[in-house]
Amino acid sequence: MILTIAQKSNIVIDVFVFLIELIYMKCRMCGYEFDEKTGQNCQVCGKSNCSAVHCPNCGYGNSPEFEEEFKIITALKNKLGFK
Repeated sequence: MILTIAQKSNIVIDVFVFLIELIYMKCRMCGYEFDEKTGQNCQVCGKSNCSAVHCPNCGYGNSPEFEEEFKIITALKNKLGFK
C-alpha cells in the first residue's frame, strides 16, 4: 500500500494531536487544560498517598489515573467517529 504525501501528513498530524492530548490534563470540573506538573498536588484532604492534582483555574482535585484512561478512550472515540 503506497500512501500519498497528504495521507502521510494526516497520519503525522493525528499522532501529534494524540500525543498532545496525553500530555495535558483537562479539568473535569471546568474544562481548563493544564500541564499536570503546574497543578498543585493534594496535601490537604487527609488521605494517605492522595495523588489528586488540583486545577490551577478552579481548584478541583483531578485524579491523574482516571485522566489517563479517559484521554485514551476519548482519543479512540474521536478516531472512530463517535461523539
